[in-house]
Amino acid sequence: NPWYFACGYIPSPCPLPVPFQILLKPYYFTGILFLKITRELYDQVENHLEKVALELLKVEKDIFAGEQKAMVKKLAGINRDILDYYFTLKTHRQILNSFNETSAELFGERFTHHIEVAIGSYDKIWNMVEWSRELFTDLRQTNESLLAIKTNDTAKTLTALAFVFLPFTIISSLFGVNTAVPFESNRFGFAIVAGLALISSLIVLGLAKYQKWL
Repeated sequence: NPWYFACGYIPSPCPLPVPFQILLKPYYFTGILFLKITRELYDQVENHLEKVALELLKVEKDIFAGEQKAMVKKLAGINRDILDYYFTLKTHRQILNSFNETSAELFGERFTHHIEVAIGSYDKIWNMVEWSRELFTDLRQTNESLLAIKTNDTAKTLTALAFVFLPFTIISSLFGVNTAVPFESNRFGFAIVAGLALISSLIVLGLAKYQKWL
């Protein structure tokens, strides 16, 4: 009866070849459509993850080119994209495995191949997500370390400069008090005081250079 085939019911024994029997199983085309949409989705995700990988490699070059501060915001944006894919795709494995277990009963043994292809596509993009997360973590740690080194060097330089000009500040303060001080009545008093302050600062600067503080 042709209505059996139109409704998706296959008589036994069935006069049709096996491929046609598979196509006439209930919901077969629904399963194919689902897997087609899934694979198209995974292909788009793969293309975007490839762009994320290229951005991470570019960030790596910029970090070692001295652009650590600018890369903080760049890394934050990339991390947002990676986390979106990570939490979205995390549950797909369980869904695909569950679908794989029941696909043979719903669509026949030959349908298992299609779901295995979809699982393979999922494994590929999941590995890309994991690789992107690991690379991002390494780059973030490297960027933070280099930023910390720069900050420490800046603080060290400022501290050393303050130490170098400390004698100049002390001498200027001593000769600026409202009491009698040496060289007050000397016509070259200002030059003498300035020279003492300069010589003291140069001595301290030489000491800082010798101690490798600068």
